[in-house]
Amino acid sequence: MLVNEVRAEISGHQVRVANYVNSAKLYIDGDCRDTFEELFSLGREPSLSASISDTPRPTLVEVFLKTGLLKVKIKICANGQFVAGDNF
Repeated sequence: MLVNEVRAEISGHQVRVANYVNSAKLYIDGDCRDTFEELFSLGREPSLSASISDTPRPTLVEVFLKTGLLKVKIKICANGQFVAGDNF
């Protein structure tokens, strides 16, 4: 069951983070590139990551998850810069 989702375009690629009841997944152009299956995350370190390397400069996509009582906050960064989602 999908709980929430954040989308962004990075280096011409569609990036989507889908948060489910028991996991979160990082998709790039529809391909699942990483999965996070822990129950808690403090948002200090990336929970999901993948590289986009078909560009002149490779792009590191990192997703930070911060779990709360009722909601999971999602922040997408590219090469360390905030791109989309909750800015925490």
